[in-house]
Amino acid sequence: MANILSKTGIITNDTIRTWHVTQSIDAFNGTQAYDITLSGSLTVIGPFLPNQAVTGTLITSASYTIESFYASRSLSASDASYADVATDTLVIQLHHGIVQTPAANTIYYFAINPITGSTGGTIPTLPDRVGILPVKSMRILSASLSTTVNGTLGTTERSTYNLIVGGSTFSLNNFGHNSNFSSSITSIPDNQWSFPSTMYVSWRTPITWATPPVRVSHNLVLYCTREQNPL
Repeated sequence: MANILSKTGIITNDTIRTWHVTQSIDAFNGTQAYDITLSGSLTVIGPFLPNQAVTGTLITSASYTIESFYASRSLSASDASYADVATDTLVIQLHHGIVQTPAANTIYYFAINPITGSTGGTIPTLPDRVGILPVKSMRILSASLSTTVNGTLGTTERSTYNLIVGGSTFSLNNFGHNSNFSSSITSIPDNQWSFPSTMYVSWRTPITWATPPVRVSHNLVLYCTREQNPL
């Protein structure tokens, strides 16, 4: 049976013994086993790191707060009513090879894997080359889309772009191809996506082009949080 912190012998104007002080130190540095009961609020600054799994019953009557961005362990006690879900950041890139001369009024698709043929190649006009979510569960915070014209600039007509994840469509900013490089960031509504959801971009060119651009490439960067222990 574990020891219990004691106030025995601690009396006003009496002598304070060494063990009166060291019992608390021994209890909290693990030198000896003590039963600790908390009746107030426990706030932990930093990760909660038990050195072994909680195998008994965890009973708390106080509030429990973790003030840390990354929770490295989840509670596993039998009467825990929730499990902490730890998250970390995740960056995913969707891109394709250079398209020599994109056709007008055409929808192209690109995904996580680059399309074969980085020089003068084309990307599929059907979504048969879609990407699969690379993690078990995640949330997308924002999308950074950029387009580069490596050859002759086009005229001011604008292309439209959509991000498709798990069957849901999110509109990205439109771009013209009359400059060598353009980029923008779009916020994505909060949704949690789980493997094996598909994920790809549709690129629709203008209905007509006075002068089409030559040698076009795109890159989409997704800024996400990855759910470490999804329930």
